[in-house]
Amino acid sequence: MKKAYLGIDTSCYTTSVAAVLQDGEHIIDHRTPIPVVEGMVGIRQQEAVFLHIKALPKLIGRTMEDLRRLGVDTIAGVGCSIAPTTQEGSYMPVFVPGRSMAESLASAFDCRCLQFSHQQGHVKAAEFGKSDLPENYLALHVSGGTTEILKVEKAGYRIETIGGTRDISAGQTI
Repeated sequence: MKKAYLGIDTSCYTTSVAAVLQDGEHIIDHRTPIPVVEGMVGIRQQEAVFLHIKALPKLIGRTMEDLRRLGVDTIAGVGCSIAPTTQEGSYMPVFVPGRSMAESLASAFDCRCLQFSHQQGHVKAAEFGKSDLPENYLALHVSGGTTEILKVEKAGYRIETIGGTRDISAGQTI
């Protein structure tokens, strides 16, 4: 029996679906960027939500086709981003389509739906490429409208924002 985990992230600028084998091998990563009209400094939440709703079925379909070709027969869990950060009150509508799809898939596959912040996803993705990180470290998080310095504690996976910008322009340069 070959198992995989699905991951879904619907941020302000990208719809993303990924799959990872149970042994941790990264196998699939499909993304659709959200287009920003030239001259604009971002996208309205309701437009991004609509575009995520349109993109998710196609990306999930491609991911499932890839998994079948690789012989995966079981989805063991589904993860999704549900908010920008873990701070109380952190909310953006763009994360609702991904969360809804992840919860639906978890129900259909009879598995757990694990929920994370977008920030946690960025930090964890960076950790995959760096195996010798200490138990506590500082991270620079530059994403869309966010530029922050974070204190990361691996035990319990706690993240504390210790600095950052007040405007969104720096994060949008990427």
